[in-house]
Amino acid sequence: MSQTMKLVENEVVRIDYGVFQNTEFRNCKLVYAGGRPPIMVQNHFIDCEWVFTGEAQNTIDLLKGLASSGGRLEQMVRQTLFHAG
Repeated sequence: MSQTMKLVENEVVRIDYGVFQNTEFRNCKLVYAGGRPPIMVQNHFIDCEWVFTGEAQNTIDLLKGLASSGGRLEQMVRQTLFHAG
C-alpha cells in the first residue's frame, strides 16, 4: 500500500523541530538554524536549496575549519559526518 505524498513547492521551509513524512519538496529553500533536528521519513527533494543559519552555520564553519587543517582533524570530521570507521 503506497501512501500519498504531500507536495510542498516554491516555499521557504524552516525545518528545526519539524516532522516531515512522505513529503515531496520541489524548488524549496530548506532552512536549518540549529534547533532540534527534524524527523524526516521517506521524503523526496527536487531542486531544493539547503540553507544553514545561526548556530547551524557556526557548526558548519567549525567543521570546515577543522577539515581544512588536514591530518587527523580532517579524518575526525569525515568520520563524524559519515560514520566511517
